[in-house]
Amino acid sequence: MIISKEVEVIAKIINEVLEMRNFTTEGITVTEAYTLPSGVRSASVEIWAAGDFSSSSEYIIAKVDGVQIGGQLSTGSDGSTMMNVLTYDLTSLVEGKQTIELSITTSSSMNPGVGVGGSTSCWVDWRFTFEVSTAKLLIEDGTEIKAWNAINSSYEKVGDLPLTEDMFTNFGMEELPVSFEGILSNAPKLHLYTADANVTVSPELYKVELIEKKRSLPKVVIENMGRTLQQTIGDIIVDDLVSGTGDLQYALSKDKVTWYAFDALNTIWQVVDVTNDMDFANKGMRKADFSIIKDIHYGEIFAAGDTLYLTFRFYKGTEGDECKFLGVRVNYTSPIQMII
Repeated sequence: MIISKEVEVIAKIINEVLEMRNFTTEGITVTEAYTLPSGVRSASVEIWAAGDFSSSSEYIIAKVDGVQIGGQLSTGSDGSTMMNVLTYDLTSLVEGKQTIELSITTSSSMNPGVGVGGSTSCWVDWRFTFEVSTAKLLIEDGTEIKAWNAINSSYEKVGDLPLTEDMFTNFGMEELPVSFEGILSNAPKLHLYTADANVTVSPELYKVELIEKKRSLPKVVIENMGRTLQQTIGDIIVDDLVSGTGDLQYALSKDKVTWYAFDALNTIWQVVDVTNDMDFANKGMRKADFSIIKDIHYGEIFAAGDTLYLTFRFYKGTEGDECKFLGVRVNYTSPIQMII
């Protein structure tokens, strides 16, 4: 399910300037805590450092919640004044947080009387940029309001009707998970909260679209008509076409009651329950496995005069995947064409 028009996103900028003066012979760390705006989609920080260190090996480092961001930020040395800028993407560090802590550390002191503008100071300024979504979503399920709980992978109650602004602020979702887990009503309603004037003035232009993504669940097909073996089996060659996440597995039988798949690792036959998808998926053979089976192995099950049946497990993970059985050759006889 998606909103048919883009959710409004706005950028909010928080500027903070920190001035560090009169450094001693020791390095110094300055730490500031910040409350993040709600609905943060992305965050970045720019840090400017200007001044003059006592040696070219000195530097400034920045950390967010104890994690160093970027590399070492150097300024001038030996009587020169220089400014450098560090830009860093903080999105992964602020995800799910309400507050963060920024710390700036200098490795040692500044040269007296040099600094910015000839003073005995070093300036370190920083600016946070947050991209914030103003649109929030909630589900009305009967008389209950629900939001997605990622930990439990289910929609859970966050309040009762009527809807309130606090519900959207505290629990509103930015995206809809592809799931109805936890929804009890046959006709749930989706509520959108936004400051976008286009939506509030003309809500009829906005709708929710349900987009169906076709996926083929495992499908088992058993041959109705087998092939009578005129002689013992020397080899079997199958031809199929599989792409993407598609998968095609096989099992063999002479009576359509007991099905077998060859364990290529241990070179033995295993009985497969083709009505149990997990068992078929774990034991079923694929095209390449047939090249390992020798005539002596086929002779353990099949004899001349028996009927050979195949069963197939087809799986397509996405609509664009291919999963086709094209044919089989027994003892190099002409293939039987079959496409499912």
